[in-house]
Amino acid sequence: AGKLREADAKLLRSVEICRRRGLTGPLVTDLTWLGAHAGWRGEYRPAIDYAGEASRLAASIHEGFYELVSLCFLCNAHAGLGQWDVAFEFLDQVRQKSRDRENKYGIARSMNTAGWLHQQLGDLRHSLELNREYDVESALDDISAMSDSAVHGSLQSGTLKIKPIRRTYSSATLP
Repeated sequence: AGKLREADAKLLRSVEICRRRGLTGPLVTDLTWLGAHAGWRGEYRPAIDYAGEASRLAASIHEGFYELVSLCFLCNAHAGLGQWDVAFEFLDQVRQKSRDRENKYGIARSMNTAGWLHQQLGDLRHSLELNREYDVESALDDISAMSDSAVHGSLQSGTLKIKPIRRTYSSATLP
């Protein structure tokens, strides 16, 4: 936590400068990481304040990446306070915006977060299903990233290989 506090002091100085000079882009970044740091320390109310302001500012300047990141930190902070309904509302926003924007980071992050939330709530079966869905989508993304000619050549020669799906839990450990 010592390094986070040192970083926070620098981020807070940067926030002052950004506010004074009207530098919204860097301000969004600073507020997002202040929110993350507060959440990581278990200081959920300040995390909500920082990440909430970051997400609103990011949306206002069309900074899509930090909007998604700050919404994820908002989700985590509300979960930390036991406000599961609010956490899932923010998660739903991340999912929808990520899909609308075809943002693979946001899609992957929201699937991972959904699995974590369900795990925290003791719903290991749903958590496992979400992890499997993530792994299948990841494998499909790997395939779609190849060029069409490489895929067609691999299919014709029979050399196309798909990575195995990782398993987080064995079915024997589930209730």
